[in-house]
Amino acid sequence: MSLKKLLTGSVFCLLTVTLGYGQEGRLKTNVSFPFAVGKKVLPAGEYLIVHEKDSTPYVTILDADGKVVAKASVLTFLEVDLKSQQPAKLVFDRSGDTPILAEVWIKDQSGVVVHAAKKNQQREVVEAAE
Repeated sequence: MSLKKLLTGSVFCLLTVTLGYGQEGRLKTNVSFPFAVGKKVLPAGEYLIVHEKDSTPYVTILDADGKVVAKASVLTFLEVDLKSQQPAKLVFDRSGDTPILAEVWIKDQSGVVVHAAKKNQQREVVEAAE
């Protein structure tokens, strides 16, 4: 087998695996209250949450104009049976006046934790219409 064919085949295999692995998940939602992502507080409004399935170490949050307004580091993935049709949702921790984005669940993907809950924090779930 020639070196050219071997290299071409290797590149094709690499692209096939990469394209299948990095599927982007998107969640468009309206949050009716101000909330924190890390140390940044975002106003109530419409947001697009983007996460590249199982590969990127962060979740990107864009405002209604498509501008990146925050990024949240993924602390861990939450496995779920994807056949159970979990609704898309955001989970917030409440420990003070401003809720903190804690989990992101995008349809057909495992959830991701972006904030570690402290003891005795209240949780609030916002289901998203996709």
